[in-house]
Amino acid sequence: MQVKQAGLDPQNSMVELAVELATELVEFPRHLSQHVGGYVLTQDRLDTFVPIGNAAMDDRTFIEWDKDDVDALNMMKVDVLALGMLTCIRKCFDLIADHKGKRYELATIPQMRSRSTTCSAGANRSAYSRSRAARK
Repeated sequence: MQVKQAGLDPQNSMVELAVELATELVEFPRHLSQHVGGYVLTQDRLDTFVPIGNAAMDDRTFIEWDKDDVDALNMMKVDVLALGMLTCIRKCFDLIADHKGKRYELATIPQMRSRSTTCSAGANRSAYSRSRAARK
């Protein structure tokens, strides 16, 4: 038994209770927190399809269904996992506006010309390997 291997006494009532509770939790869903950056697209109002709850944060809501439920109904779910980077970009736009007097949004960033418009993972690995070799 794994309890003995862990150095615990399986006859101890607290250990027995802990094992019992852990056994119950094994079948629970792994993650029940709110997703901080995602949305679901539907043909009609979302609240006609799924219950919507108010989140702890102001002006935030959440749906009661998980990704598998949304997928089973063939709804389009979009995850925006780069909210921190989007905040960074917004702050950069604010700095440009403050210091240069120009206000940009993602759709209005001037196009930049460069010699190479492609970047391969192999090239990045190669550059990383060269920089590590140079440090040794």
